[in-house]
Amino acid sequence: MRYVFQVKVPVLDNDGRNTIANRKEFEQRIFTLTGGFDVVQKDGAWRDDDGRDYREQTLVYDIAFDLGRYQAIAIERTIHTLREIAKECYPDQKAIFIGEIGRATIE
Repeated sequence: MRYVFQVKVPVLDNDGRNTIANRKEFEQRIFTLTGGFDVVQKDGAWRDDDGRDYREQTLVYDIAFDLGRYQAIAIERTIHTLREIAKECYPDQKAIFIGEIGRATIE
């Protein structure tokens, strides 16, 4: 069974610089790991734990994995793996959003 996860990363880093190099590395690593992804650019906003508001453009990746029989273990492991890849490719980010979207089929 395939399962879809979502990862949001910034278009600009915390100093306002374009993250194209980060994007290329992130996409290559995700492609190598999964064989594909979908990406769209969106505008959004969020508030950190200190109450500071941020408005930013993000790249939203939908990434599908074949989880096999051990879904509960595989979901947590997949989220951990995606988080580590995103942190390594975008090391100065204060937060990285990772969502569990759910089941997916390809027919």
